[in-house]
Amino acid sequence: MKLADIPRVRNITKDDFIENYFKPQKPVVLEQAIADWPAFTKWNLDYMKEVAGDITVPLYDN
Repeated sequence: MKLADIPRVRNITKDDFIENYFKPQKPVVLEQAIADWPAFTKWNLDYMKEVAGDITVPLYDN
């Protein structure tokens, strides 16, 4: 089996992603792609406890 490194990119435009990775079906790791999303800093355990602390969430296998 021949393994290859997967490229990592921090800043990429939608057009570059489509042309260089999506169309040719090549893997890529997108780094820091969500750092500017509000949920990135807002969604933590304290926030989850505040909005859903008393709710029981069932867990299922499969």
